Amino acid sequence: MPKNSAVISLWNPLGRKHTKKRNNLMAMSSLNELNRAGFSYVGLWGGNKSFSYRELSVMVKVSLDTACKLAKRLNQLAFYYIDTSSCLWLVEVSANKRKRIVCTDIRARFVQVPLPVNNLALKKLSDVHKKAARIENDSFKVRDSKTSSE
Repeated sequence: MPKNSAVISLWNPLGRKHTKKRNNLMAMSSLNELNRAGFSYVGLWGGNKSFSYRELSVMVKVSLDTACKLAKRLNQLAFYYIDTSSCLWLVEVSANKRKRIVCTDIRARFVQVPLPVNNLALKKLSDVHKKAARIENDSFKVRDSKTSSE
């Protein structure tokens, strides 16, 4: 599990609700800024317990001070921070990094969602892997037959 990492939303800067289209444009801008600044990140969805509300977010492995500066740069009012003992904190950017604990074990809050079975892109990728495996197996058969005839 991640430690010393910030989860920062890319949507609804300054706490203002925006359309999905506008949020996606702002998210792309934020991702470009993260890339230019040299930050490594992982995309994820942050949301409420039932996931009836969610926001596109990134997880960045940084110190709390850097996370605060980064969240401020991305115009977010708050962000989540995972400390060295896997505690999840909600940190307010403008309140001198005031934070409150959300949970003592991040594993209770992370949910892994399985990929859809009928996803066309995944099917094509799977077909490519199967074809590559057949070619590899056929080439082994050819090598085997040459070796046995020598």
